[in-house]
Amino acid sequence: AAERQRNYLLSQLRKTESMAEEETTKAEKSMNRAWSAVEKANQVVEERRRAIQEKINARDKRLADLAARKAREKLEKEEQIQSHFDFVKKRQEMKKKQDVERLTQVEQQLAVKDRMIDEQINRANQERIAKTTEMSERRNNKSRQAR
Repeated sequence: AAERQRNYLLSQLRKTESMAEEETTKAEKSMNRAWSAVEKANQVVEERRRAIQEKINARDKRLADLAARKAREKLEKEEQIQSHFDFVKKRQEMKKKQDVERLTQVEQQLAVKDRMIDEQINRANQERIAKTTEMSERRNNKSRQAR
């Protein structure tokens, strides 16, 4: 009877161990599934984080490109303004130079006219003096002849 009791208890022990192993296996499987789900969730989170970071990087690049383009346009505009300013300044200098040249030409022309007028006046004076001298000589000759 003790032997039967012992065999019965051993049999019960084996059943309990077998059930415990099954439960442990079920728990391990369940834990493995849970762990797999956690890993999958982590992958999804990482992929989302990466996608968001890529969007942020793309936006930052667009903003940087836009800022660079705006800066380049501003520099080009400033260069155009400076170029136009230089052109206007050069044109004004050329105009002043041309005005000075014209004034110099006018002054030279006036000087030539003044010389011509002076020469005409001198000739007229010489002619008048010559006529006066001639008339004086005629008078003197007439008065000599009359004596």
